Amino acid sequence: MKESDWKLFVNIKELALEAYCVRALAEMQSLITDQDQDAHSRFVALYQLLQARNKQLAFIFEGHSRSKAALQLRILRFEKLADESLLGQLSPEFLQQTDPQA
Repeated sequence: MKESDWKLFVNIKELALEAYCVRALAEMQSLITDQDQDAHSRFVALYQLLQARNKQLAFIFEGHSRSKAALQLRILRFEKLADESLLGQLSPEFLQQTDPQA
């Protein structure tokens, strides 16, 4: 992995973590304010959603090494969490290696 790709990946990952958390919190807020369900049902659903999102967060973001970078970026791209303007600055080789459609 080129040093320039690594530096960009670090930025992409930081922004992706923020985007992931914003997305998860919006999902939780929607669930909390759903007046079609009683409070207990919303509480249980919120607890289950929080556990699921926490597991997903750990799967996507846990660990920070060059050896995991390609897999993590592939997942970030698949989940539409990677900043497109930063992706455009990566080397063509690294972009191809992390293409979720490949």
